[in-house]
Amino acid sequence: MTTRYRTLIALGAAAAALSLAACGKSEAPAPEATSAAPEAQSTEWTQENPTEAAVPVDLPTTAVTNAPAEPAAK
Repeated sequence: MTTRYRTLIALGAAAAALSLAACGKSEAPAPEATSAAPEAQSTEWTQENPTEAAVPVDLPTTAVTNAPAEPAAK
């Protein structure tokens, strides 16, 4: 083999070794729980306003008409 091929093989082997070595490392530390105790539930009653729409709806302003009846398919 020539020197050029030996250098390429050595560089490839070094790159493979470095990539395999990097697989076992964990860069980010494991996240820690801030609090293991659950929070107390809210017992405050909140009543909805019955006159206020729960979801905003835009009603159409055009007249609604029935579609003409079509004959039944045979």
